Amino acid sequence: RSGSTVSCRLPEPMAPRITIITPSYLQAPYLEECLRSVREQDGVEVEHVVVDGGSTDGSAELIRSRQHDLAWWCSEADAGQSDALNKWLAHATGAVFGWINSDDRLLPGALRVVSERFTADPDLIVLEGRRLLEDPGGSVVRSPLNDRTDPEALLVAPVINQQSTFYRMDAVRAAG
Repeated sequence: RSGSTVSCRLPEPMAPRITIITPSYLQAPYLEECLRSVREQDGVEVEHVVVDGGSTDGSAELIRSRQHDLAWWCSEADAGQSDALNKWLAHATGAVFGWINSDDRLLPGALRVVSERFTADPDLIVLEGRRLLEDPGGSVVRSPLNDRTDPEALLVAPVINQQSTFYRMDAVRAAG
């Protein structure tokens, strides 16, 4: 009909669920703060998986007391961090994942930024953030980032700020 306007909108891309894995072993003094930092992320769907290597320092009891905040957890002997990371793969349902060790924590709003970046760019495979290092006295130092203008360094000696690096899950599964 003449003079009428039809407006069409594409649906907004869905924000990805983010899986966070926390490998842990004998880290009870730090674990509560780590769990809280993930639990308090807002504006994003988060699934948190904790794999404890059979700690005897009270870690398993602490994890059990917070299990209602976790998608899955276990506490059993393993062969180290790589083994722990591989265990969670069967339990992860997020489209994006990252891991933080039990003595690490996420800053408020960190995962919202991760979600926004992966939502805005469907071709994004790896998102690198900047890690902040805090010493016992409370001083904070920013970690270095990769120099994108130096491809050789990216292949030979990349800087991987593991606590602030996130991956698209389908690419990780495809790589095996």
